[in-house]
Amino acid sequence: MKDPPDRSKQDDDFEMTELSDHEHESETSSNNIHSIDEISYIFLLIIAMKKALPLSLSLVANVGSLTFISCTMSRMTRNQDILGAVGLGNMTLNLILRSYIFGFNNSLMSSLSQAYRTGQYSKMGHIINKSKILFLLCMIPLMIFLFFIYRILLLFGLNERVASNTQFYVRIGMIAFVFHLYFDVYRKMLNSIGLSYVHSSVPYISFGLHIFWCFSLITYFDLGLVGAAISVNIQSLTNLAILYLIVRWFGYGKEISKPMSKEAFEGWSEFLVKGIPSFLLQLISYMSIEIIILLSGAIDTEILIANSALVNLLYLMYLYIYGAVQALSPMITTEIREGNKKGAERIINTLILFGVVFTFISLLILHCFKHFIFYLYTPQESIIEKMDKIVYIYSLALALNNMKDTLVGVIIGLGIQNKTVAFNLVSYLLLGIPLSYYLSLSHHWTNSGPWLGISLANFLNVIYYLYLCKGIDLQWFVQQYRRKYLRVSRISLD
Repeated sequence: MKDPPDRSKQDDDFEMTELSDHEHESETSSNNIHSIDEISYIFLLIIAMKKALPLSLSLVANVGSLTFISCTMSRMTRNQDILGAVGLGNMTLNLILRSYIFGFNNSLMSSLSQAYRTGQYSKMGHIINKSKILFLLCMIPLMIFLFFIYRILLLFGLNERVASNTQFYVRIGMIAFVFHLYFDVYRKMLNSIGLSYVHSSVPYISFGLHIFWCFSLITYFDLGLVGAAISVNIQSLTNLAILYLIVRWFGYGKEISKPMSKEAFEGWSEFLVKGIPSFLLQLISYMSIEIIILLSGAIDTEILIANSALVNLLYLMYLYIYGAVQALSPMITTEIREGNKKGAERIINTLILFGVVFTFISLLILHCFKHFIFYLYTPQESIIEKMDKIVYIYSLALALNNMKDTLVGVIIGLGIQNKTVAFNLVSYLLLGIPLSYYLSLSHHWTNSGPWLGISLANFLNVIYYLYLCKGIDLQWFVQQYRRKYLRVSRISLD
């Protein structure tokens, strides 16, 4: 393997997250631009949209399988208990297992990147082996919890049929996330050595096969809920199998591949210290939206199905913002590291501008084509009527959520995630979610109740995040990076 690029200036104290995946590509793009602070905001906005599109499409193909299953099931059965179980089951799997994988694997990305910067390729191999064992062991208690989710759902007021079908779907579908865990480990390995393009096309292939399996198992063989759960497993297994074969066949990362040894069972505390807080942050982030589906189940099955569709739509829109954040967030860090305070400021303003523009376009498309969009999810008129009643409060929630997630990208680029933890806990767990639950039980707020409390929490987060992003002293960050660089340089000379 060729010598790694000079990344010594990177501040190790700045927490690396999922958004670090494309740092190599973002740095290259930044270096190709003569001076960020000389480029117009319009051109920077075009760059953001252009870079976000392919990444977002890849993400949609990777995580949109659950949405496609819901769409297929809604055309195969009018049994609302089963449709509600699919929506609630997908919510449960995303909330617990997907947030766990993203959270813990963020700590993996941080450790791999640090080892790669210093040329410790052997250490990278041991880190990967360690993660394969530790992350699976930590995932087992969560899977045991999900195995008995029926009783938990009853506590939230769901009827027994929906809760029972949800537990059945989750018990089969959660196996897919074991495959997804290892797929993400290999993905993080490739990202850490600048080979993210290797896995970018894998989700397209697996999603194409996923469509075939959905129609075969759910439609042709009429397996219903069982077929839906099996389709989820096959798609995740296909992702892992294709990526594993590519890595082995072409030898990507073979310099860091190590056989399993006793070192894989050492130093677990370091991963746990980083992984558990990251998982909790991801859990709160997912909970802020996915909890709406759970609260809806206590009101009415039709509202549960309608809100499941709207949450899925919101999540798909979020993926495009996520793509822009992955493109621009590391560029903020790069500009600060290079001492370009003005350039970092312009990228921050561009990311915020992107959030505003994308939110406006999203709302425009939603209200111009809402009935067509709703029909794509379900042909049932009663469900579409429920979605139509919710769409206005949903629009407010969508706008606030888009802006919140855009500002999160700025916060990650600045490396100040620790300043948001306490505020998130208060705004969501102590205010937003309890308020949504209370309003959900009120007959006057049956349709909009689940969205109102979460919208209030998102509004407070947007205000607080704007305060952090616009009120922060960028010159201080520049000086911090310079001190870090000088310290590393002295150690290298010694």
